[in-house]
Amino acid sequence: MISTSQKVRKLFELAQGNIDLPYFSGFPKNACEGASLFLGATLKEKYPESHIGYIKGYDENGAIHFWLEIDAMVFDITADQFPEIESPLFGVEHQPLASIYSDIEKQEISDAFKASDVTNSVYKHSLMLEIRHYLRTNV
Repeated sequence: MISTSQKVRKLFELAQGNIDLPYFSGFPKNACEGASLFLGATLKEKYPESHIGYIKGYDENGAIHFWLEIDAMVFDITADQFPEIESPLFGVEHQPLASIYSDIEKQEISDAFKASDVTNSVYKHSLMLEIRHYLRTNV
């Protein structure tokens, strides 16, 4: 799961200017919503038995950050957009940003992906195809 997450992160870094999601051209900055949705959907396909929670955290001023909790482990591939975080989080026990983004909403990734209006369904499908292709060709 960690290896797949690292590969998806690498794809997002390489293709940030070509991914048509809000704010993705500045990945990882402000790209947490789309990155978490597509990583979560990818991991759910690959590991269907895993419980993948899509987390939306709010700070005291209403700012939002998104990440995943997978089988009680934190995956936050955009955590390094924050100056206090040195690198993305791949399967760690605690979200270091939880004290800042402490007002939490949780949703199952499949439900969140279906309901998301971050992009349309055609683009969701085509980006998922691109991710699958990248994972197959970058073993």
